Amino acid sequence: MNESNPNTIKTLAEGAAVVVAIGFVVSVIYDWGFVRALGLDFSYLPTITADHFRSGLLWFPPLLGGVLLYVAVEFQFQRVEQGLTENELIESSSNPEKMRKFREGPWKLVAWTAPVYVVIYILIGDLFASLLPWTTSIVWMGFAEWCYSAPLIKLRRDKKLQMVFTFLPIFGIIAFL
Repeated sequence: MNESNPNTIKTLAEGAAVVVAIGFVVSVIYDWGFVRALGLDFSYLPTITADHFRSGLLWFPPLLGGVLLYVAVEFQFQRVEQGLTENELIESSSNPEKMRKFREGPWKLVAWTAPVYVVIYILIGDLFASLLPWTTSIVWMGFAEWCYSAPLIKLRRDKKLQMVFTFLPIFGIIAFL
């Protein structure tokens, strides 16, 4: 029997347990945000654990689909770019400075429009409500990136901590709003 098989099953089981635990917490936050949007107090509602797992079935499949779509698009981009890194692509260009600006353009557009949508939501209201979780998440991602953008912080701060600091609030934002 293959020795890595029990380890693989153990790793998958541990990963599934972590995903379920985090998913349950996000479901409670999701339910709290939903009830708050209705103008009710969460503590007055008679809920049980099964209610929160059921609500997880509402948000988890679209989230999983989005993650899988993102991974598929990223793999496609890597294939088209022949596995080259961002710097290798820029340096292999006939005009590296122009290529650098061209490749940074979409990210700059997103980084500038996300805060604008948040401000417009504050000023106008429900017209942009469906975009608020996504734009607030992008604003948070920009803030988190700025928080650990100094070279010494990048070297000294653990990558896992950076990922948790960046993505855990984003899951909460998307679930709550």
